[in-house]
Amino acid sequence: MTKTTLIIADNQPLTSYALKTWAEKNELVDSVIESQDKQDLEDLLDKLSQEEVMLIMDVELFDFADKDELIVFFQRHQSIRKLFIGDQFKEDELAFLQKICNRILF
Repeated sequence: MTKTTLIIADNQPLTSYALKTWAEKNELVDSVIESQDKQDLEDLLDKLSQEEVMLIMDVELFDFADKDELIVFFQRHQSIRKLFIGDQFKEDELAFLQKICNRILF
């Protein structure tokens, strides 16, 4: 059976802690890792390239410079499952995220 790892990419400690606690309590994945910045996230994804990875990311607060950087990042890591969280998404932002994911889960 494939091991599933959840990576939480959010630089708000309370949100990261809540998501990690929820995932572990409900035994949703085999392991949970928190990532504080994009370089750490890149390193984790390279290390976990043979595992199934679910990424929960706050795209508004994580340290990507712009939309182009996000596109390049997700082109390199197409196999990961993604869930984007944020405070408020405008319609154009949702359309952009949908293009990255090919689907959006609410």
